[in-house]
Amino acid sequence: MLLAHSNWRAYEIARDEVIHAEADMVRLADSVAAFQKTLIDRTAQQLHILGGISPSENNNSAACDKFLARQLEIFPPFDNLAFAEANGAVTCSARSNTIPLPSLLPGASSPDKPLLLSLGSDELALALPRKSIQGRAEGWVIAMLPVAAFFQANSQGAVFSLVHDGGLVAAYPAKNAKDSRNPLFIKFMRALRPPMATPLAIQDGTDWLYAAQVKGSAKELWLLARLPTDAATGQLMRMAALMAMTISLAGLSIWVLCSQASAYLAAINWRRFDLATKVEHAVATLHKRLRQMQWNKAQPSEGSNTELHVAYQKLKHSFADEAERMRQITLLDELSQALQGCIDSTELTELIAHSAVALFPGSSGALLLNATSDVVELHHAWGGSIHQEAFPPQDCWALRIGHPYHAQQAGAVSCAHLREKHADYICLPLIANSEILGVLHLSRLGENTIESGIPWAAESIAERTAIAISVIRRAEQLQIRATRDALTGIYNRRFMEEALAIEQSRSERRSSSIGLMMVDVDYFKGFNDTFGHDAGDAVLRGIGQLLRRTMREGDMPCRYGGEEFAVILPGADLAQTHQRAEAIRTAIERWEPQQEGHSFGQVTVSIGIAALPLNGNSWQAALKVADEALYAAKRGGRNQVTAPA
Repeated sequence: MLLAHSNWRAYEIARDEVIHAEADMVRLADSVAAFQKTLIDRTAQQLHILGGISPSENNNSAACDKFLARQLEIFPPFDNLAFAEANGAVTCSARSNTIPLPSLLPGASSPDKPLLLSLGSDELALALPRKSIQGRAEGWVIAMLPVAAFFQANSQGAVFSLVHDGGLVAAYPAKNAKDSRNPLFIKFMRALRPPMATPLAIQDGTDWLYAAQVKGSAKELWLLARLPTDAATGQLMRMAALMAMTISLAGLSIWVLCSQASAYLAAINWRRFDLATKVEHAVATLHKRLRQMQWNKAQPSEGSNTELHVAYQKLKHSFADEAERMRQITLLDELSQALQGCIDSTELTELIAHSAVALFPGSSGALLLNATSDVVELHHAWGGSIHQEAFPPQDCWALRIGHPYHAQQAGAVSCAHLREKHADYICLPLIANSEILGVLHLSRLGENTIESGIPWAAESIAERTAIAISVIRRAEQLQIRATRDALTGIYNRRFMEEALAIEQSRSERRSSSIGLMMVDVDYFKGFNDTFGHDAGDAVLRGIGQLLRRTMREGDMPCRYGGEEFAVILPGADLAQTHQRAEAIRTAIERWEPQQEGHSFGQVTVSIGIAALPLNGNSWQAALKVADEALYAAKRGGRNQVTAPA
C-alpha cells in the first residue's frame, strides 16, 4: 500500500507536468499566430512599396540587385528580396537570381494580399503581384524568409504546422511535416471557428492545439501546434502502468490478508487507507481535469511572469523599431516623388527641411551649398540651427574626409562653420556624379535614431538631396545656355525675340509703350585687325557689363549679333529711350578698355532708337525702324544717338 501511495504521487507529478506543458503550448500557439499576422502585414506593406518603385523596369539588372540589397539591409528577418515576371522568372534579386520559385501564373484577378509559398523544407516565400490597370498581375515582388523565423520557435520544443485546405504549407521542424495533412481537421475547424486556442483529437488520436486563424494572407491559413513526445509524457505513461500494477498487487495483498487475518483487517482505519477508492476516483476525474486545464490557462508562477514580460517587451520594441523603419521608408518614398517636381532650389530647400523634421521630430538642420570651389554658403537653416553665412570647405569635416561625419564619435572635433559648439550633430556631404555639391547638417536627433552611428534615414535623405540639387543645377545651366550669350553674359537674340513678343502683348493690355535701342560698336573691324580677336572679345564683354550696370531693373540688354546689341525698355516712350541711350553712349565713351594692363584707347558706339507703338504696330516693325536709325547715326559721323524722323 505504501508503494501504491508512492506511485500515485509520482503519477500526479507527471500528470501536472503534462497539463502545464499543454497550457504553455496554448499560450505559445496564440503568440505565434499573432506574430505571423504581424509579419505578413508588415511584409505586405513593404512589398506594396517595392512594387510601386519597381526599378527592374529599367532593364538594369545590376542596379536593381543593388537596390534590393540595400532594402534587405533594412529588413534583416528576410533572406532575400526579388522581382519576378508573371510566369515566375526572377528578373533581379538582392542575393541570387537562381530562386526555386513555383510557377506563378496570374488569374483573372490577382490577390491584394501576399501568397505564402513553400520553397522547400527550410524556406518560405511571400509573393505579391504587381497589377496592371485591368487588375491582372504583370509581375511579382517576392520576400524570402526561413521557416524557423516565420514560426519564431527557439527552444520551446514545440511542433508547428501551417496548412491550407488540408495541405501542408510549412512545418517546424521539417521532419514533422506529415503530421499536418488532415483535411477532416481543417473542415471541422472552419465549421467551428473558435475565438481562441482549442484542443482537438484527430483520427490517429494525436492531441492538437489550434491557434486562431492567421490573418493577412491571400489564402486561409491555419496554425496547428502540439506537444512532442517528450520525457514528461513518457513518464506519465510509465507511472500509469506502474500504478495499475501496484493497484493489482495491493488488491491481491488485501485478499490474502482478508482470508487469513480478518480480525486484524477489521481494525484498520479504511477511511485513511482507502487507496483503491482514491485511485478509482482519480482515474474518473483525470480526463475532466485535462480538458478544463486546456480551456482555462494555468496560473503562471512569478518567474514565468517575469520571463513572459521580458519577452513581450523585447517583441514590443522590435515591432516599434520595424514600424519606425516603415514610417521612414514611406516618408523617403514620398520625398523622392516630390523632389522630381521641384523646379528651383527654393522649393527643394523647403521640401528637404520639412522631410528632415518629419523623419527626425524635434531636430534642426541646415542646407549648405558650394557657391564656388573655395566658398560654401548657408542656403537655408531650420529648427534654430546657426551657421556662418559663408566659409571655406575645410571648415567642415564632412567635406574634408568626403563621407558623413558624426560629432559623437570618439575623438571627434566640432566643425568650424558652427556658431554653437555641440556634439549632437551629423554632417553629410552631398555628392552626385563624383561632385561635392555641399553639406546637409542635422542636429539634435536625440532619441529619434534607431541605431547608433549614422542613421540610415539621414544618409538616404542626403543621397536624394544631392541628386535633386544636381538635376536642378543642370536644368539651370541649360536654361542659362538657352537664354544667355556665352561671351557677354547678357541675353541672346532668341531671348530678345521671345521677350519682345511677351512685352508687346503686355503693352497692348496696359496701353503703354516699349523703348528699343540698336547699339553698334564703331570701327570694330579695324579694332580687331589692330589688336586681335582676343582684345575684341574683351571689348564686347566690357560693353555687356556696362549695359547691365546702367540699365534699370526690368530693362533687358541683349546681344543681337557680332558687335551689335539691342536693349528693350518696357514702359519707356521715345523721349525716355533717347535719354537712356545718351547715358549709355556717354558711359562707353568714357570707358577705357584694358587687357592684362594694356589699354586699347577709346571705344565709341552708335545708337538708333524707336518706340512701340509710335514707330510701328509690331515689335518687328519698331525694331526695323531702330535699325534704320542706327545706320543714320553711322552715316552722320558715329558716336551719337539718332531717333527716327
